[in-house]
Amino acid sequence: MNIEIPEFDNVEEEAIWWDEHFAQAWDESRPLEDGIELLPPRITAQVTWPVKYALYQEAQRRQVTVSQLVREWLAERLDLPAFPGSVDHNFSSRPVTDRPGASKFVNCGEGDKR
Repeated sequence: MNIEIPEFDNVEEEAIWWDEHFAQAWDESRPLEDGIELLPPRITAQVTWPVKYALYQEAQRRQVTVSQLVREWLAERLDLPAFPGSVDHNFSSRPVTDRPGASKFVNCGEGDKR
């Protein structure tokens, strides 16, 4: 983009500048390069403490993250067809403890009294 975006003193000044320059910035923009992968959409679900604990225990037993375990179970249950650009459901078998910054113990949260 050839347009230079200045420093602004306040939000109002920035809003006025964008009102005057947005069309030019849009015209000079370019599409994302091929090969850039967008993050897949996320879903949040509330579960009870026993369910959360069971998920962590099963994930630890399989040496995967809870997220990987849930994705795998959902993919199996939904029996989704492959389509162009779909996320590869090749789940890592690398143990959780081998990942940088991963704890050897799984924290189920302070509310978990087992």
